Amino acid sequence: FVENGTGILATISNKIAENKINITKIESKNHTQDEAIIDLSFYVQNKQQLDDFCNKLRALSIVHSIIRGNN
Repeated sequence: FVENGTGILATISNKIAENKINITKIESKNHTQDEAIIDLSFYVQNKQQLDDFCNKLRALSIVHSIIRGNN
């Protein structure tokens, strides 16, 4: 879940690019007036890269929570 507002997808996409992660899917939808859901699929080299990236996303003030799934 992320804050719902202008530039949110750009902020998330830039963080992904900074970490040299390859996006395979990105989708967003409104959850409430103040919150949105961003569904991401991407490739990482290993679990450490995934953990580091998730920690960097959590550090963004716009990110409310991260739910990890396996595809």
